[in-house]
Amino acid sequence: ITIDPSNVSDTLTDFPVFVDLADLGGDFWSGVASDGGDIRLTTGDGTTEIARSVVAVDTGSESGELYFQAPTLSSTSSNTFYLYYNNPSASDYAATSTYGREAVWDNGYLAVYHFNDDPGGTAPQLIDQTSSGYDAETLNMASGNQLSGYIGDGYEFNGVDEYVFSTNAGTNGI
Repeated sequence: ITIDPSNVSDTLTDFPVFVDLADLGGDFWSGVASDGGDIRLTTGDGTTEIARSVVAVDTGSESGELYFQAPTLSSTSSNTFYLYYNNPSASDYAATSTYGREAVWDNGYLAVYHFNDDPGGTAPQLIDQTSSGYDAETLNMASGNQLSGYIGDGYEFNGVDEYVFSTNAGTNGI
C-alpha cells in the first residue's frame, strides 16, 4: 500500500488509515481468511508490524473495511506499507492486543463506532473500537434502519425518537 505524499497535508503521527478491501485484487480474495483474521500490516521495511482493525470482510462480494495505524505519514515522500494474508494458522488479534483494534484508535479518540451491527439487534449494538469501552445502544430502531454508507454501513434516524446512546460514557456525554 503506497500513500502519495500529495494526499497528506502535513506530517501525521499515529494516524488511522482506511483501506477499502474491495480495491484489492483476486489473489487477495482467493487467499484471505473468511474473517480476515490472517491480515497483517507492516511499515515499509516489511517486518515492523503495526496495529490494524478488520471491521468487515465478505469474501463472497469481495468487499470489506480495514483500518491500520500508520506510525507516521509524510507529506514530502511516499509512504509504503505492506499487507500480508493467506496464513491458515493465523487468527485475529484480541481487541486489546498490541496489534489489535484498540491500538489503531489510541491517539486521543474518545469512541469509534462503525455502524456495521444490526441496530435492531441485541444491545449493545455498537461496540466502541477504542479502549474507552463506550459501547452504545440504539433506541426505537429496527434492522431496516441500517443502510449502506459511503464507507461501510450507516444508520438512518427518523429525527424524532430514534437515537444511539452510551450508558457507560458518564460525564463525557456520548
